[in-house]
Amino acid sequence: MVTYDPALIEALVRSKVDAAADADQSWINAYRDELDDIYERSPEERESLFASLDRRYFQRVGIPAIVEECLAERAGALPKTCNVTMLSAQDRSEEGADVNRAGQMILRFRTATLADSEKFRRRLRREIVQAADCFNPEFGHAPELLDALLPSERERIRAALTLLWALTAQIRLCAEEPLKTGATAQVEKERLDRLAADLRAALCGDAHAPLAELLQDLPARPPAFGRMLEFCRRHAGSEAAASGICDLCRFPSEDVQTLSVLPDNVRRALTAEFTSLQNMSHVCARCAERSAI
Repeated sequence: MVTYDPALIEALVRSKVDAAADADQSWINAYRDELDDIYERSPEERESLFASLDRRYFQRVGIPAIVEECLAERAGALPKTCNVTMLSAQDRSEEGADVNRAGQMILRFRTATLADSEKFRRRLRREIVQAADCFNPEFGHAPELLDALLPSERERIRAALTLLWALTAQIRLCAEEPLKTGATAQVEKERLDRLAADLRAALCGDAHAPLAELLQDLPARPPAFGRMLEFCRRHAGSEAAASGICDLCRFPSEDVQTLSVLPDNVRRALTAEFTSLQNMSHVCARCAERSAI
């Protein structure tokens, strides 16, 4: 069962209506006509009628169909009683899939991410692979183990673990039959290469051989959570890490600057997307470059 946040439904439908050309999508005209009719009703009736209208057109946007498709792909790895709730994310850092202690899957995405159906499908497919890991007893998902780490190392290790886990999911996706050919396969392969490069940058020293050993059972079986955490503790938590930590990607970097000294266009782009940033926040050159594109 999938439950959608009414605020997410409303925001996505309204954004689609605002962005579409009436001549190209006839349903936009129909939506606006129905919206006008609701304004003619009494104030007491409007709220429920608005919500009903948005739910119907939310189906037309196609997001529920994509969610059901991606969940069906992992049906064998998810509990039959798994409940899924989809909420709005405020910024990119909040996006993704989580599994809470009650065994409920929580999906969070921005309206901007949902606007491109194909990109959303690719992103959701990856997220559900990792969410399915959390239900696998052999994987042994235990995020509380991070709390036992030294505070000085916790963020570096967490960032490396996030990359490593995403890399294992990407390796598995790229090995599946539907993603072996075509344009989608190329996109996923490029992401695999980026994840591998980002992970190497987050590790200290020569971790090539230990990493290869860790990943040797993929795509058949991902390494367990505890084993990945231990790898990251050994190879990302070392005091050999560079002194600066980026407040966005949380990776150590020798080229970290405060937000206040970045060019105006970069600073505006960063603060628009990450509202928690302040003038004294630290940003690495890589994150600054991505925001400038």
